[in-house]
Amino acid sequence: MPGTLHIDGPGTIWAGATGSIEIGTAGGAAAGRITVDADGRLVGNGILRGPVTDRGTIEVAGGTLTALSNVGGPGTIAITAGAALDARAILSVKHIVFAGSGTDETLLAANAAGMTGRITGFADHDVIDLTGFIAAPGPAGFSSNTLTLHELGGPGVALLNFGPGYSLSDFTITPDGGVGTFITHS
Repeated sequence: MPGTLHIDGPGTIWAGATGSIEIGTAGGAAAGRITVDADGRLVGNGILRGPVTDRGTIEVAGGTLTALSNVGGPGTIAITAGAALDARAILSVKHIVFAGSGTDETLLAANAAGMTGRITGFADHDVIDLTGFIAAPGPAGFSSNTLTLHELGGPGVALLNFGPGYSLSDFTITPDGGVGTFITHS
């Protein structure tokens, strides 16, 4: 039977160094990891401490879900209406879905260079905040559904892969008021 784990902040989920948390039925979750299997769902808000393998769906709902370590795998992260994902390390899942149809979903990504997933559903009132990445002034690039930003004063490059139907004119890129960059839908 498929599994779903609902969390409702402000608590923390952590497997510990030798334990594991597995949501779903595949079996074999690695020690020290939170694993969402293909038939599993993690839903809600709170804090994920430790690396996460996402083969299923992580649904961010009802507040902010903070991932303190890497989140990766062939799964999907869906950010629902009014919710925020605060990814403090590498975010390398296959799909990042803004699932609220432009109702103030937010993605905070601390590792812009590590974001590899295809972004879909990004619409008016949604925000991507590349925390710790200040985009150089001047035009961004957009080719083959990929938004390219260069880091101010550094060698860093952010390549954000969007689903079909977007063009460069769909994005507004501004400083976030700190040490990052806001990307909003125009």
